[in-house]
Amino acid sequence: MKQCTTFFLLVLMSSHSLFAKESVIYLVRHAEVLYKNGNNNPSLTEVGKERAKSLQAFLRDKPITKVLATRYKRTQETASPTASFKKIPVEVEDLNEKIVAEILSLQHEALLIASHSNTIPKILYLVGATTEELPEIDHSVFNKLFVLTVKEENNSKIVSLEVTTYGI
Repeated sequence: MKQCTTFFLLVLMSSHSLFAKESVIYLVRHAEVLYKNGNNNPSLTEVGKERAKSLQAFLRDKPITKVLATRYKRTQETASPTASFKKIPVEVEDLNEKIVAEILSLQHEALLIASHSNTIPKILYLVGATTEELPEIDHSVFNKLFVLTVKEENNSKIVSLEVTTYGI
């Protein structure tokens, strides 16, 4: 039995280096808001707050280690339930280039980014998604979650994108 256990441990240890290193980034557009009276920084509506809670429920079992949002209330309020549940702060970052640098510096981590319909495609493109993969996000759609996986294999990064829906 000891030989069998030793063999299993050697196989496990040697195969560990074969596994790709992977980071997962969850990009989401902010939840529903109501623009009125020229206010370009509105809070979420009640429906938007429910959607933010449903995002938290959807991501509950994901190993998120960092949460980023833009300077706008709507993105911070969208990310806040998830950050609170994970007991991590919502960090504010507006520059796409800095967000991309953050994504590319991840080491086997998961990251939630709450952003906007016009910046999510730009971020995905800068990280390495192809133009064919880039989504058009209609202004009436709030339930799409863009799951970007960045794998390191043989000293290169392989990027894949999956689009899913969540919540109400």
